[in-house]
Amino acid sequence: QDFFKKYPSGPPPAFGDFYVSSGYHYAQMMRLTGQDEAALGAFRATLKATNTMERAQQRQLEAEMAELMVKMSGKLTGDPQKKLLEEAKKISEELMWVQDVWFGKAIALLAHIQMLQGDMDGAQKSVDSNWDVLTQIDNMLREDAKENPDVDLLKISPLANCHFMLGVIMQGEAEKALAAGEKDKAKDLLVGKVTGTTPEKKQKRSAGALLHLATVFVDYPATGWAPEAGARKQKIEEMLKGMGVDVKVNIPAEKLREIEK
Repeated sequence: QDFFKKYPSGPPPAFGDFYVSSGYHYAQMMRLTGQDEAALGAFRATLKATNTMERAQQRQLEAEMAELMVKMSGKLTGDPQKKLLEEAKKISEELMWVQDVWFGKAIALLAHIQMLQGDMDGAQKSVDSNWDVLTQIDNMLREDAKENPDVDLLKISPLANCHFMLGVIMQGEAEKALAAGEKDKAKDLLVGKVTGTTPEKKQKRSAGALLHLATVFVDYPATGWAPEAGARKQKIEEMLKGMGVDVKVNIPAEKLREIEK
């Protein structure tokens, strides 16, 4: 942080690349250790060097900072939450002007902001109407990851954010249903509605909160949403056990080792 204080208005052009690289890596380190306020400060400071970075790099920094703001605002209430969400919304709307991976991230973030502002139906409609676009971006990242196995490209997939958000919405609605004595409705929200049967005569279900959150925890472990998704997954499994529903998402041992890394 003392490093950033040396350049309150941003670094001189000749020092720009080192400043941006150092700022970004410091932000990531703070984020990974749970020091979100410090990470946000690092993002803000790094973005003072926009005159020395490529536009694509600036868009990445803005998208990751907006995502961090949304994550942080989920733990806030009142004016602090409102202010942070308004800033994240403004950044996300600006990201919508270019159709790249950060365009997909912006769609996911704007829907998540709707959820945090209490518009659950609007958030779900936003995701549903853009699901094909978000899936295309996710598939593109998966293909690129095959050519770059040392880089976890899925950590920037907009689907991670969407699965997390849908899981949170459904979990919240299930808790309300359970409190109202509507056990069947709660079960459908948690494990999905029955949509048919497989050739093996097993039930086919739509995605419920448990599957959405397990998907984040297992398939997108490097995202900022994964730790909370794992905790929520465990809570849902305990809820289902208390309801007499024997449903659990089993994670292969090799996948657990990958997540732990």
